Amino acid sequence: MQGKSTVRNIAAQLEEEIVLGRLLPKERLIEDDLIDRFKVKRHIVREALSILQVAGLLVRERNKGAMVRSLTPHEVEDLYVVRRLLEEGAVQIMPLPVAPDIVEKLTAIHEEHQACVRAGNLRKVFHLNLAFHRTVYSAANNDALADSIESYCQKTHVCRSYSIGDPAMLNRAVEEHAAMIDAIVNQERDVLSKLVVDHMRPAKEAYLQRLGVGASSFA
Repeated sequence: MQGKSTVRNIAAQLEEEIVLGRLLPKERLIEDDLIDRFKVKRHIVREALSILQVAGLLVRERNKGAMVRSLTPHEVEDLYVVRRLLEEGAVQIMPLPVAPDIVEKLTAIHEEHQACVRAGNLRKVFHLNLAFHRTVYSAANNDALADSIESYCQKTHVCRSYSIGDPAMLNRAVEEHAAMIDAIVNQERDVLSKLVVDHMRPAKEAYLQRLGVGASSFA
């Protein structure tokens, strides 16, 4: 039976493909192709595409169908400004010291993430990276803020599509995750705040460079 779980699964798979660069900005998603690929009815495909549209990953135009969203330089700057405000805000209200169980969970995720980077398992790298940051911001004890951070991170997924497989960027991410854990353990709020902002820079700059735009002064 085709239902909500099928819709979510299709949306999640297409989201992965956007992040992993298998579906690039401005690439069209043809309903008939998706119906044939996933063996589902048209309304299921349309619901999945609607989820991605609401998330900011697709645009849909009348008589043109759906395509992966291509962010303009101005849109990139706007989204990353909001991400910076949200993520720095979470760090500022985060009670210190952070609970030991959160530190243990972060360490376990970090170790698995590092192993997947070494193995070149980009699909797991993507999901473990999301889990790591979700756990970091859960320490702020504000579900509404954590949800907003996750939503705006999702809106910038397309920025990662050109860079997620870059070994230097992956290794940098591993090092920065380790540094974030150290800052949390050592209760270094200012260090953690700087790390979360710096951590956004590589994907953003790689995307802007792809558009032929130089890096901004923001991050």
